[in-house]
Amino acid sequence: WQRPALRGADWLAAFGLVWFLGLTLVAACGPVTDWDGLSYHMAAPALYLRHGGIYWIPFIHHSNFPFATEMLFTPAIAFGQYPAAKVVHWVFYVLSVLSVGLLAERVSGKRTGLWASLAFALMPVAFWEASAAYIDLSTVAYTLLSCLALTEYFEHQDSSRAALFAAGLLAGFAAGTKLFSLGWVFLCCVWIVWENRGKSNSVKAAALFLCCAMVACGAWYVKSWVMTGNPIYPFLFHILGGRGWDEAGVAMYRNTW
Repeated sequence: WQRPALRGADWLAAFGLVWFLGLTLVAACGPVTDWDGLSYHMAAPALYLRHGGIYWIPFIHHSNFPFATEMLFTPAIAFGQYPAAKVVHWVFYVLSVLSVGLLAERVSGKRTGLWASLAFALMPVAFWEASAAYIDLSTVAYTLLSCLALTEYFEHQDSSRAALFAAGLLAGFAAGTKLFSLGWVFLCCVWIVWENRGKSNSVKAAALFLCCAMVACGAWYVKSWVMTGNPIYPFLFHILGGRGWDEAGVAMYRNTW
């Protein structure tokens, strides 16, 4: 596939994209000042490095969330190059921007990619998080990429089982960054069954997708289960319990959200 040459207003969108990607990269190279980044996204990996491995941190309950993206910050922390952790998150901003454009063109069948990418790049929360040591843009990138892989699978089901595997792994990566992305994995399974309705392989395809997703993210939930007794800690505390959690924590989350 070869994209036609840019024309007319497309150049304006392309210039805007390059400008904002460059601007956020410059900001990402600055000191780490965001609260969540300092309090747990980077603090927990720093403690793991000091301890020589992953362990129970009683005063950072967030460390029991899926931590796939935070572990990518570890080399930056190990070498004392803390802004590099923000650059890692910025890379996911770029992947998200590109994925939005590709998905927009695949779904619409029109030359909408550049403008869709620019619209996402200019979203205030995305624009700000691109220069912070957060993890949300990695969740977005993996989710969008898994959606792209699924659309490829649906278009060429007879010859693109690899796309189904890729979609499952990418959805699993998303669930390895945020607990709530388990919802995306479930929705994808429903989507696969729906698109394959009337075919004998509908449940098998969904099961393959789910297996790939669990391979990609399962270790984080097993780790939480082993350390806290609750694989989705600290949620469903009244049913599953959770080490170091109590009613005060439940009330704090309820009042915050």
